[in-house]
Amino acid sequence: MKQYDPTTPDHYTNHLAEVNETNAVIATEDIYNKDGMLLVKKGLAIKPEVARRLLNHKLVKPLEVSVNVDDALYGKEIHRDIHQMFDRFEGLLEIHSSMRLEASLIEVCEKYGGYDLLVQKVTVLCKRLPKEYQKGLFCAWLSFAMATRLNLSLEEREAAFMAGLAHDAGMLHIDPQIVAKTGEYTPEEWRAMQSHTLIGDLFLSYIKEIPDVTRRAVKEHHERADGSGYPAGLFEDSLCIVGQVVAMADETYAICEKRRFNDKIHLGEVMPVFQIDSSFFPNQVHMALMSVLRQVNHAATQLAISGDLSSMSTQLMEKRQMLENVVESIYALRETLAEREHIKRMRVAKVKIDRLWTLVTRSGMLSAPLGRWLQHVVENQIIQTVSREIVEMDLMYQELQWQLKQLGRVLYLYLEEEKKITPELKKALTNSIKILDMGAPKSMEKQEKVA
Repeated sequence: MKQYDPTTPDHYTNHLAEVNETNAVIATEDIYNKDGMLLVKKGLAIKPEVARRLLNHKLVKPLEVSVNVDDALYGKEIHRDIHQMFDRFEGLLEIHSSMRLEASLIEVCEKYGGYDLLVQKVTVLCKRLPKEYQKGLFCAWLSFAMATRLNLSLEEREAAFMAGLAHDAGMLHIDPQIVAKTGEYTPEEWRAMQSHTLIGDLFLSYIKEIPDVTRRAVKEHHERADGSGYPAGLFEDSLCIVGQVVAMADETYAICEKRRFNDKIHLGEVMPVFQIDSSFFPNQVHMALMSVLRQVNHAATQLAISGDLSSMSTQLMEKRQMLENVVESIYALRETLAEREHIKRMRVAKVKIDRLWTLVTRSGMLSAPLGRWLQHVVENQIIQTVSREIVEMDLMYQELQWQLKQLGRVLYLYLEEEKKITPELKKALTNSIKILDMGAPKSMEKQEKVA
């Protein structure tokens, strides 16, 4: 994908033309190209034919600063939509009430309404990418709740809300066919998707009053503490706390969506998964999330069970043994990686292995006693009495398996990029990749769709 240029009209121009069908999108000033040619007069609507004209020119200013969207989503509308979102996620309203967030939520929504360009982007996001808008509502609220629990400053709490709401708005500038794609991305498509973090940071730079931490949080919301994120692959000591709060909220939403069997989601159903993800975010951020979620009465939660428990239990025994063998085999690679920590991908891989090993040993999820307990449950056919524990184990094993595959991807990328590598190391990494992915990766760019 070519480098994003805010003064060159892109897919956002077409989005504005589509929004104009229901919400008038009007030029607030004369719009000129770089050569001084008048393209659109003040007061003219951005219709499809106008959009096509604009796409052929480089402008003096970014298009979004020269237009206004009628009936936009201001503070009252965002507040309303957040409360409607509570209906989909059982437990959120309970947390909201327990933490007494209502008054501060009203205030931060009002503050958001003062940033006209941000309001425009969020409105267009709602109209054109409604799924991303719904995710933005969730991330805005949860980021604000976590920032409150962390006792961050007022500016940082507001930044967490704004960044959570707009963190995926950069996707409005990416080809809609790529954004909507459900299969594997090509390398070019994956680079395009990654660019939404940088685009979001850049368009926020045109809002002079917005704190810099908001921009940084949007830019860093796909960074991970172990250095495996993007766009810069930063490690924990280089990341801002607000960006990691938004990242944790974004990951929480993704986990909830993967777990959803119906239109309702209870956060209690995904609590076991957070034990796995905890090692890839700063500890204080993970603890803040756990503190927020503990406001819910999880004892009353009934985990949704999909499929036959007896079959699930038998498969769990096999999966537990397989994961135990994989983790032990990969830990043996640690010394080899330690010798090459000066290479960034090798450092990322080592950090991943260290964190996964710590997590597995502390949690006991692959321990021999747990294995014996599971075997006892299956042999004595007492599965129904421990159905919750069985489902929780299944969730944790699924997430651990996914994290191990991500480690395989890091090693695979190193093999693809590194030209000077000994035959012995190449063989060791190739074997590890096969073990981690239960077969070699199909594509260098194999990735889950951006959450």
